[in-house]
Amino acid sequence: MHTLRLLWTANNETTLQRRQTRVNRRKMVQIVEMEELEFVHRFRFQRRFRLPGIVGCIDCTHVVFFIRKGYHSLNVQIVCNSNLKTTNVNPKFDGANLIHSRMETFMRKLHQNGEQVWLLGDSGYPQRPWLMTPILNAVPGSVEDTYTQRHVQARNCIERCFGLLKSHWRDLRYVICESNVTKPYY
Repeated sequence: MHTLRLLWTANNETTLQRRQTRVNRRKMVQIVEMEELEFVHRFRFQRRFRLPGIVGCIDCTHVVFFIRKGYHSLNVQIVCNSNLKTTNVNPKFDGANLIHSRMETFMRKLHQNGEQVWLLGDSGYPQRPWLMTPILNAVPGSVEDTYTQRHVQARNCIERCFGLLKSHWRDLRYVICESNVTKPYY
C-alpha cells in the first residue's frame, strides 16, 4: 500500500523525498533486526518441520511484465523465511546461475565462519554445503525418505510465498490498469 501512495504522490518532489526517507528508515530498522530474526527462524523451521538450522527456502518464479510490444517474463530468484516473508530477491540471475548471486556469497561466508545454517531448494539446484536439496528416489520408509518428506513440507513455504506475492501484485496491476495513466512508466 505504501508503494501505491508513493506512486500517487510522486508529482511533488519534496513529498517523494519525505516518503523515500521514511521507507529507507523502515528498511534500516529491518536490517538491524535481521540477525535476531534469522536466529528465531532457525527454531521455527526446526519446531514446525523438525529440520534444524534452516533459515529460508529458495526458488525461482516467472514474473510477467508488460512493455510496449507485448509482455515478457523474468525468472526471479526469491528466498523466504518460515513466515512467508521475502528476505532476498534476485532478478539478475535465474536459478541455474545461483553461483553468481549475492545469496551464494553470503551463505558461503556464513559456512566458512562455522555457522550451521542452510537454505532449502528443490532438486533443480546444485548441491552445496549450505543448500539442502531433496533426495530423489529415496527408498520408502528409509531415513532419506523421512528427510525428503520433511524437506518437501518445509519448502512449501516458498510456494505459498509465491502465491501471496502474485496475488498481491495482481491486485496492484489491476489498480494501475484501471487508472487514467496515459504515459507508461519505465
